[in-house]
Amino acid sequence: MKLQRALQIFSYSAASIFTLCGVAVLSGYLIPVYIPAKFKILFGIVLILYGIYRVVIIRTKNKAKNSEREFI
Repeated sequence: MKLQRALQIFSYSAASIFTLCGVAVLSGYLIPVYIPAKFKILFGIVLILYGIYRVVIIRTKNKAKNSEREFI
């Protein structure tokens, strides 16, 4: 039970880091000035969407596990 909780916290942390990195890329903090602006925007949006995707997948899996436990 403790391992599952630790993995859940790690997963949410990773999703948050991806999202925050995407925001940092969009704002210009993580990528140097000489990189084209279109690449920065595309890369930042991809990171943000991947972070959101991870949160949705984590929540879906947790709901499936909880409904399975209730069924048993």
